[in-house]
Amino acid sequence: MPKRVLSNIANNLNNLTNAGLKRTADNSPSKLSTCKKSRSQKNHSEVDASSLTVGKENAKPPTITNQKKETESSTRTLELRVRNIQINTEESLINSSGDVSFASVESKTPKTPARMSLSPIKKYDFSNPETYYQPPKDIPAHVEDFDRSQLNDTASEPHYAADVFNYYQEKELQYKCKKYLNKQTEISKAMRSVLVDWLVEVQESFELNHETLYLAIKIIDHYLMQEDVPKSRFQLLGATAILIAAKFDERIPPSIDDFLYICDNAYTRRDVILLEIDCAKLSMEVLTLARYVLEMSLMEYDLIEERDSLIAAASLLLALKMKGVNDGKWSSTLEFYSGYSEEELTPITYKLNDVISTQKSNLRTIKAKYSHK
Repeated sequence: MPKRVLSNIANNLNNLTNAGLKRTADNSPSKLSTCKKSRSQKNHSEVDASSLTVGKENAKPPTITNQKKETESSTRTLELRVRNIQINTEESLINSSGDVSFASVESKTPKTPARMSLSPIKKYDFSNPETYYQPPKDIPAHVEDFDRSQLNDTASEPHYAADVFNYYQEKELQYKCKKYLNKQTEISKAMRSVLVDWLVEVQESFELNHETLYLAIKIIDHYLMQEDVPKSRFQLLGATAILIAAKFDERIPPSIDDFLYICDNAYTRRDVILLEIDCAKLSMEVLTLARYVLEMSLMEYDLIEERDSLIAAASLLLALKMKGVNDGKWSSTLEFYSGYSEEELTPITYKLNDVISTQKSNLRTIKAKYSHK
């Protein structure tokens, strides 16, 4: 229905415009001047030049020009009305002659649709932390916001302070220590105090952070909750615990040889490594072997066209097969997260196996890096 209405309006508008233009063209000034010129030529001997000049000055504007202006004005008015009319199918009435009648234009003028209000985007000045700092919501009104005073301290990170505190509070409840001396056959309170005193001396000697010392004591207590440690290996436990803690909190932790030296070489390197693995309750054999295979692949020129993710997954698959973990099979979980099936990894696995099997005798740096003598 709206298409028919629009079509009728367009046709009526075109007819009216064409009629006005045709009438204007017929009565145009060019034709009028032509008629004047012909009459002037016929009566040239009878008309004086001075009288023609006076006649032109006193002549009234042609009536045809006024009609042209009125036609153009009415055409513009109709065009504006047609543009502003909102056609409503239910209220449009078409009579038998095809004429269209509309309701009042003012009442049917379309309203501007309501737009969804959007909050303005905040612009932060990152050179000024005050512009983007969000204080904790649960801080009382009478309590000083200490984190706000630390905004200009680049080492403080006050924006994350509340989250860090909440995290540690949850963890200390999760890993709460319980008394364990009743399970120990050779360890006493006095021996524990002596070990703590020695660890403080170690911390000062290596200039370790205070947090490293606290974490080392916590590791010792948790291990003694689970295992019965003989007196002869009690100092080894302390050295291993502070070695693990140093890997958490120190930028450059001391080496195993450093801890063996302060223990007067009473233990071996292997003793420290095995106890470290036992304390961490983590097997690093597969991971270490996979890293060794992966680093060996860096020396192989023929593998540079392969995807890095493909080589990494193939290195892990080869390590699993060499250690016999999960019967050397590529599980569905590994396939899902890696994005590779065992069939896709097998060709690269064979190449990696050749790489580690045919190592050149003069290139032994990687092997020495992963060797534990």
